[in-house]
Amino acid sequence: MLHTLQAEQITSTSTRLLEVAARRIQSGDLDLPALEPAGPRELVATINAFNDMASTLAAVERHTSALAETPVGHVPEEPLPGRTGLAIQPTIDRLRTTMSRAEAQRAELYE
Repeated sequence: MLHTLQAEQITSTSTRLLEVAARRIQSGDLDLPALEPAGPRELVATINAFNDMASTLAAVERHTSALAETPVGHVPEEPLPGRTGLAIQPTIDRLRTTMSRAEAQRAELYE
């Protein structure tokens, strides 16, 4: 009986933490720590998937913010994580290259 109550408490706590983290991301706050996977196997898998998704979104935000701030400035070299990151990375790389070339051409025009 005690084991069942502890398991229910762990599941309830993990579920609430997952909900709070999901709402933070929904509101645009991508700066949050990874959740500790705990609970039944399905909940642990969901938390791990959520952590992967959150880290991918945060990395995409870092890359795009760096490009928006200064096209020829430092853009993180870290590859974007996960399958979504792999799908987006070539576009970010092309955008970075295109913006750098455009800045170089603009500099030549004004010399």
